[in-house]
Amino acid sequence: MATDWRRLAPAAREAQLNPRLAVGDAVAQSYLAGYAQRSRAARLRLAGTRDHRYGPQPKATFDLFRPATPPPHPAFVFLHGGYWRALDKDEHSFVVEPAVAAGFAGLVVNYDLCPQVTLDTIVAEMRAFMAHLADHARELGLRTDGIALAGHSAGAHLGAMLLHDPGPRGRLPIYWAELASGIYEPEAALDLGINDEIRLTPEVARRNNALDYPPSSPLALRVTAGAAEPPAWRAQSDAYAELARCAGCEVERTDVAAADHFSLLDAAIVPPRKARL
Repeated sequence: MATDWRRLAPAAREAQLNPRLAVGDAVAQSYLAGYAQRSRAARLRLAGTRDHRYGPQPKATFDLFRPATPPPHPAFVFLHGGYWRALDKDEHSFVVEPAVAAGFAGLVVNYDLCPQVTLDTIVAEMRAFMAHLADHARELGLRTDGIALAGHSAGAHLGAMLLHDPGPRGRLPIYWAELASGIYEPEAALDLGINDEIRLTPEVARRNNALDYPPSSPLALRVTAGAAEPPAWRAQSDAYAELARCAGCEVERTDVAAADHFSLLDAAIVPPRKARL
């Protein structure tokens, strides 16, 4: 039976739903330093342009890394994690490198962070990014028949929100997605110590509960978590995978052997090359 975070005592809830606590803060910091180092090295190998702007907010930017093949390229979009209140695209360039090697254009997206903005604003920024991508795909050298999308942790939540509603001007369908170790119920964070930084309110959390918003169109979907992650955290992925199956998606639900929340990104994410629309 899946572990329901609502049934956990406060200390157990804190331990299972805060990934830094689950692995230990020193280990988490070591992973994050490694992300940054690997991303700096990847940018030396990758061709592309950085800090494209998709909106007026300070962090409404994305980096675009291009393969060696002639355009237009299929687009692979990555949304970073950080519990909506930390991290940056600059620490995640390495994630798209395997897909770029496979012929995709890799787009790593930034967004403004809590508590400077609310989760409502972050979700709206992601939809603004999708609209920008639809409007400018051709000039960016991207194919216009659809995109592949991936997100990790809070980025998986944002990806799920886009699968339900990519925005009123979103004209690039998402044909494939991988959502890695997502937190799909923001309400789970309301009573955690980390909410001192996020500053979620019950109303904002409920409005952005991805388990209330299934994918609006069937697609091929991978939902992954680390086999070494706490049961209540993995249960978030179980719940979203079941929601997507009921919405008609072709879902692969996988726990990656020996992976924790942070080492999960060591597993290469490479979408299928052909859009299936």
